Amino acid sequence: MIMEHTSPEALLAVPLDQPERIFSGSPQDIRAQWRALALRHHPDCNPGTVNAQAAFRHLLALKKAAEARIKAGAWTRNGERLLTTRDGRCFRLRFISRRPFELGESYIGRSTLAFAIEGAAQRLVERGIEHFRSIGFADAAMQRQLAPLLPRLRATTEAEDCTVVVLHRAPGLVLLADLIAHGGGHLDPRHVAWVVSGLENLACYLGTRGLVHGAISPDTVLVDPVTHRVALLGGWWYATPFGARLMALPTRTIRVLPRGLLDNGRAREAIDLELIRLTARECLGDATGTRWHRGGVVPSPLKSWMLSPPLASASEDYAAWEEAREAAFGPRRFTETGVSAGDVYPNLEQ
Repeated sequence: MIMEHTSPEALLAVPLDQPERIFSGSPQDIRAQWRALALRHHPDCNPGTVNAQAAFRHLLALKKAAEARIKAGAWTRNGERLLTTRDGRCFRLRFISRRPFELGESYIGRSTLAFAIEGAAQRLVERGIEHFRSIGFADAAMQRQLAPLLPRLRATTEAEDCTVVVLHRAPGLVLLADLIAHGGGHLDPRHVAWVVSGLENLACYLGTRGLVHGAISPDTVLVDPVTHRVALLGGWWYATPFGARLMALPTRTIRVLPRGLLDNGRAREAIDLELIRLTARECLGDATGTRWHRGGVVPSPLKSWMLSPPLASASEDYAAWEEAREAAFGPRRFTETGVSAGDVYPNLEQ
């Protein structure tokens, strides 16, 4: 139980939209807590107590509010979201960090990345799962290098109003958006460089698979600030084969892509290459590039690359990026961020 609430006045002070101040845990836990509180606050047990009846009615209303939250899949407290599955079971989604996205919410767990996706996007969910299961590699060496950087499905659960997709998250990986927030809204250009290198490498992999991801962003990319690994785990719901008609794209993608890239409604490799440039600018704290374009903090070759159109293919674009990176920072060398996953997610070590 969260609070004792020994007086009727204390119970009446709890708003109906905050039942978590009274109840916690699973439906079974809530029923047990209700029984204990009901015995304490029932008017028959408190004859002559002012507000006893009103407090008991309010307690019952709080219990119903808690049960409604669970049924709606909106019961979240102390790093745990409780959902009711379609067959009536209680599903616990534990997390150390959560973030809303266009289709629902994402949750960072101790070894997982989970997505609770609203029911209206079911077709996109199915498409993403198909992509997870069809990820392949040309040889064992490519698999060793890239498999940890791509989605690995652990479980799916059908809740009453959403589908929960749980992926494996390798130790050390943090959401790029969370790393940017930890850095005060931007990253050092030297660290933006290794993020871009990782994304360009992943774009080359997508090119070999003939896929456009369509949703590369700080909300779909995970990075290891210690080892500089870059993984693309989110957003696969939008992935589309080259030349195929785009079923859907995130609003961010539609809003920022240059006019002409989406004119025929077909998947083109340049979409992902443009999104990598946008992600790089967002890492620097300015999606448009207007604030730092004339400043001296960001090296000119990096500025020019981020504001230039992509080349015809990911492999050509990667080569152009390597030239820009070396011109901006010199020969490749490892630069420590001084940040770990535990710094970004303090609850990780608890």
